[in-house]
Amino acid sequence: MRPSFVMAWWLVLGTIGWAWAQSPTWYDRQHEPPAGAVLAAGAPGEPAPGTVEVFRKGNLELTLVYVPSGWFPMGTTPKAPEFQRLAAQSGLKEGEVEDETPQRHVWVSGFWIGKAEVTNAQFAQFVRATGHRTYYDDSRWGSWRSEWMANGDSYPVVDVTVEDAQAFCDWCGCRLPSEAQWEYAARGPEGRAYPWGNEWDPAKVTRNSMYPVGCLRADRSWCGALDMAANVAEWCRDAYEERFYASPRAGNRDPECRDPKPAMRVIRGGCWHGEAGGCRAAGRMPYPVVVGADIDVGFRVVRAR
Repeated sequence: MRPSFVMAWWLVLGTIGWAWAQSPTWYDRQHEPPAGAVLAAGAPGEPAPGTVEVFRKGNLELTLVYVPSGWFPMGTTPKAPEFQRLAAQSGLKEGEVEDETPQRHVWVSGFWIGKAEVTNAQFAQFVRATGHRTYYDDSRWGSWRSEWMANGDSYPVVDVTVEDAQAFCDWCGCRLPSEAQWEYAARGPEGRAYPWGNEWDPAKVTRNSMYPVGCLRADRSWCGALDMAANVAEWCRDAYEERFYASPRAGNRDPECRDPKPAMRVIRGGCWHGEAGGCRAAGRMPYPVVVGADIDVGFRVVRAR
């Protein structure tokens, strides 16, 4: 056999192998946890799920709950019976969850997360301490201050951009959650559709307006985090890429979509006017970085263990 013929065959086989490695079947296999690991949460020496810690920065107090390390199914499988049942309840179409596919098992290292969203009073402490001015402070459309005056101290701060939220986190020594951290805290190792379980229940979230953080105790996740299905949607630190889950860059251990200058970042969770489809724990939405602020978008913090 001539050497050139051998080289040609190696090139063909290499190309076939590369294409197979990029296929969804291979990708799914690479994103499966070890046998028996899916429902495991926590490692030796870790606090139990929902352990409460009060984090302090000067006069600022943030109540955090612990989320132990573990595997969970991140994203959505549109053909799965559980999604089809949910779609029948909510009117969701398969095409509307394309950016949540493919579902894959992800390992998340243990961390602390805000029991509820950051409040107006907490954000005001940051502003007083630093002199920070938000993007909309001088806008005729209003800002977080107008919402603060209208609603009060215990409501979630809104009308803040992701840069405002990150500035708060930098000041107090926290971070915004990654998408994986947020979804794991909301769904748990079993991959619930909603923080409380797999069945939609509007009574657990419906108030017809924004409300003080944590007052709807039924909107509670497996680790004790509140308001993850409703009240306000929340900033995450990931850049938004529609097909990130399908990319080998996503990985399956503490995944995060990093981009130093993204046009869009991700917001997670439903809000006070949300419906069954929008309040799902797997749902994700792009939001502009520069001018992205709204009266139904806030944030919560995370801290490493």
